[in-house]
Amino acid sequence: MTALLARIGFSPLLPLWLLLLLAVIVILVLVILTWRGHTPLWRGLAMALALLVLANPVFIEERRQDLPDILLVLIDDSPSMAIGKRRQQRDAALQNLRRQSAEENGLRLAEYRVRGSLRDGTAMAATLREALSAIPAERLGGVVVISDGQVSDGVAMARLALKVPVHVLLVGDRSARDPRIAITRAPRFAILGEEQKIGLRIEDEGHDRAVTLTLSLNGEKRRIALPTNRDISLPFRLKRAGGNIISLSIPATEGELSTANNRALVTVNGVRDRLKVLLVSGLPYAGERVWRNLLKADPTVDLIHFTILRPPQKQDTTPIRELALIAFPIRELFELKLDKFDLVIFDRYSRRGVLPQFYLANIVRYVMDGGALLDVAGPRFASALSLYNSPLAELLPARPTGMILNRPFRPEPTRTGRRHPVTAGLPEPWGRWYRQAEAEIAPAMAGETQTLLSGNGGRPLLVLRRAGKGRVAQLLSDQIWLWARSHDGGGPHALLLRRLIHWLMQEPALEEEDLKLAIANNRLTVTRPSLQPRDTAAVIETPSGKRMNITLKTDGKAPAAATLPVDEPGVYRVSADGLTRLIAHDAGTSGEMRNLKPTAAHLKALAARTGGAILWPDDGQPRLRGMRSPRWQGAGWIGYRRNEQSRISGLRRFAPAAPAMMLPVLLLLILSWWREARDAGPVRGPVRQGSAGRRSPRNRPR
Repeated sequence: MTALLARIGFSPLLPLWLLLLLAVIVILVLVILTWRGHTPLWRGLAMALALLVLANPVFIEERRQDLPDILLVLIDDSPSMAIGKRRQQRDAALQNLRRQSAEENGLRLAEYRVRGSLRDGTAMAATLREALSAIPAERLGGVVVISDGQVSDGVAMARLALKVPVHVLLVGDRSARDPRIAITRAPRFAILGEEQKIGLRIEDEGHDRAVTLTLSLNGEKRRIALPTNRDISLPFRLKRAGGNIISLSIPATEGELSTANNRALVTVNGVRDRLKVLLVSGLPYAGERVWRNLLKADPTVDLIHFTILRPPQKQDTTPIRELALIAFPIRELFELKLDKFDLVIFDRYSRRGVLPQFYLANIVRYVMDGGALLDVAGPRFASALSLYNSPLAELLPARPTGMILNRPFRPEPTRTGRRHPVTAGLPEPWGRWYRQAEAEIAPAMAGETQTLLSGNGGRPLLVLRRAGKGRVAQLLSDQIWLWARSHDGGGPHALLLRRLIHWLMQEPALEEEDLKLAIANNRLTVTRPSLQPRDTAAVIETPSGKRMNITLKTDGKAPAAATLPVDEPGVYRVSADGLTRLIAHDAGTSGEMRNLKPTAAHLKALAARTGGAILWPDDGQPRLRGMRSPRWQGAGWIGYRRNEQSRISGLRRFAPAAPAMMLPVLLLLILSWWREARDAGPVRGPVRQGSAGRRSPRNRPR
């Protein structure tokens, strides 16, 4: 609507301060004239008219166009709106607003869609801030939110400073049921073998009943009957180091909104409490300090270290109490408590009569049952006192040839060693060593053995073997301590030994033949690290039981890998080359899909603070009303603020010419002079002035 308005304005010919100064001077002159007995009526009119001329009055004619008020509409377009008839209800409510805004004179809709995600939920505050920055504040009439109420930033919405009403139109079935599992407490790490607890709550508003919960830990399932709407703690124990998947699920209920949140997934990393290491040194030497410093520096390692200072057959007069602080508890360590250790290290140890053959046989059983053994060979490894000439020959992969090579060499990674996690990527260059026990791989163990480092003439230097459930490593030189002393440039002794020890501890991250899974941005990446890189066939089983065949491809350098999209929540099982791994995809149990019932809880605070209403359109579509009072809602209607804003669409200015306006000023001045001259009359005879400068009555003309 367009309106024509006329008004008078001013465009001063002089600066405003100078014009005000002239006005003050004119007023002072008129006051003085009045005080002297004159009547400055005409002069005052002339001066006022002169000031008016200098103010330059202007006639202004404006054409104004009314601006419509803006009603901001936030439209929920998140994944949860696909449930039931929510989208149809949302679109019907939106069409009602569009129709009324078209009928309502002076109202326009500004529509913004809010798109949430399965993982992060629906965040409306950012979209609302963006919309408010694009709409002039003086034209905003109100905000209408059409949603199921499941927003992830209700607190941020409530903190927004709005001076207009915010109305919420809730869509969805208010009476629908949605039983779901909510995890209230879950540890990220758990010590192997120790009892841990996971906190959960089976929520089903208005229905207290017993539900059968299925708990699956790494594929092992058990069923438990639990009540609903109560906080529960479930105990569990981890047996495997690394990631452990705990899957919780409840059966579907007839008529529930979705079964996506009937399951919950938790990944708990299993860690060892403390690694217990037994280190037995055959005799004191410079490398003994390297092992001790390395193991004592790790706060997760409990180290028991014994050094054989004198063998039993050596006879001298030195008292035993001066050779050891405590007696060597052979039976306690190698029979009673051997299974308590995670790793046994023989450092330059040889058969010297300290450990009977019976106890060495115990070590064989200990490794086969899952223990770990590391043998650091010294010069006696090539003699008749070698540990290879004991029951340990059943474990040790490299057998001595009887020669000790005393010439300089640089350790070199083998082809296998360049890909093995223990030695791959170790920083080079490496310093020289000067002694190595010559050994060869036992033919019976060739298929179980991996040579990672080579020494003199390409002979084996670091050899690994899997024996039964345990692992064995042999380092065929006792001079790694030269790297610790930075001799000839040194080498990565600490990193190498740390990796070696953790490989013996069966650390999952150091497995040379592995199958690794990762999910990011709803995409599953399958990687197949291997010592022999090649294209590999893999089978993926989805949470619903569907099986897919894929091929993991490699260029010969990087591990074979493949990536594929996943959108189904739950546990995925991947198998390749006899390896099976599980990974949890919790898209259905977090963010947007955690709770699917329509609710006003998250937006209630914002609506109440701004005077808005919370309505269910299935009760009837509300009517729109433009209001000037702060009452914004009523029975069946919602209001918006009328701002009555307009803009100038046309402007015409007319200013009278200043010279033409000076003519009345001159006429008034002439009139004032004539009047004063007439009042004074002709002067006859001498004029005598009074004391006040006025004419005395005697001298006035008769």
